[in-house]
Amino acid sequence: MEFSLYPFNYYILYFSIGLLLVFMVLTVKKLLTIPKTLAESKPLLDVISNQAKLASLKTEAMNEKKKETEKYTKILAAAAPVLLAVVSIYKKNDDYKGVNGMVQAVKAYIRNDSAEKKLIRRIRKSI
Repeated sequence: MEFSLYPFNYYILYFSIGLLLVFMVLTVKKLLTIPKTLAESKPLLDVISNQAKLASLKTEAMNEKKKETEKYTKILAAAAPVLLAVVSIYKKNDDYKGVNGMVQAVKAYIRNDSAEKKLIRRIRKSI
């Protein structure tokens, strides 16, 4: 049992070639609209790139400011216990008055601190 499409083979071939030509024409037509679309979207892309540059500059500035504030925060964090100790010494002693009293409170804190450090060293040596 043979099945032959002999008289229709050329019709199918011609139809395929015609369909291929139609698709090629449509593809070329779509490809020709791409440059126009790119030209229309270029200003939008420029705006987006400018906004991206501005955003990166802002983040850099924010990071720099954050680093500066971290530096000052570390200094304040280290100084806060000392200042609180000096103020508590100043308030506990009624003899300390004014600026001179504050200076005496600082000296008392330094004496107490150095005494504590000496005590810690002695304990370490004994252990």
